[in-house]
Amino acid sequence: MKSIQEKRPHNKGSNKFGIKLENFESYEEYSKACSKARDLERKDCPKRIRQKRYSAVKRWYGITPEEYEKYEAINTCYLCGEHMDITKERKVLHHNHKTNKVYGMVHDSCNLIEGIAKGNPDKLRKISDKIKKDNSN
Repeated sequence: MKSIQEKRPHNKGSNKFGIKLENFESYEEYSKACSKARDLERKDCPKRIRQKRYSAVKRWYGITPEEYEKYEAINTCYLCGEHMDITKERKVLHHNHKTNKVYGMVHDSCNLIEGIAKGNPDKLRKISDKIKKDNSN
């Protein structure tokens, strides 16, 4: 069986995580340690996550990071008007799928209901009337 140095002669010293190759008996162990370190770095990097989110928001909705931050700071659902508690339910950016116009932050469940109704107020009224009727019996 080849030693690690024979398998990876270019890999001398430690990598960017400070993990030294010679501390491991096999390359697989070394690789697993590097993967764990990389995963931890990704999880502990809110700046990178935020940058990705800003890039996506700009691409999808055409709004700046500053505009997104203003929407994200809103704690009242645009659709139902109730307080949004992110520990209980995810909040999402509500927008028009045809024009990409952004309206505000909404509960994930409110967004789902609106999405199922396809923005059709008559359909939502019928569903609402049915629920009221069923609950009154």
